[in-house]
Amino acid sequence: MKIKDFNFNEIDWKIGFSSGKNGYYKDEKGIVYHFSKGFLHSINDKPAIELGVEKHWYKNGKKHRETGPASEYKNSQVKYVIDGVHITEKEFVEWQITNIYSKLAKTKKNKRIKL
Repeated sequence: MKIKDFNFNEIDWKIGFSSGKNGYYKDEKGIVYHFSKGFLHSINDKPAIELGVEKHWYKNGKKHRETGPASEYKNSQVKYVIDGVHITEKEFVEWQITNIYSKLAKTKKNKRIKL
């Protein structure tokens, strides 16, 4: 999702917006939205949307999280999503294993990588 998809009041922008594209917005209900380059975006594995215990992770406007569920709800329900595609927990674990092996294969023999 992009910033233009939201109906935010200019006065309500909180910090760091460069041409209204980067930073965060907190609405009157207490929901916090994080943006980067105009898209909902999670930075440093922090949720892009936070409403109390309910959290949602995004990457460049698509629901996405590589380190756990992309949505966590107050009833403890979770949903796994990669690049906007909902998957099962089993598919998520298989994706993680494949992704880690792919990163390892791309590194040099003695080079450290961040997993």
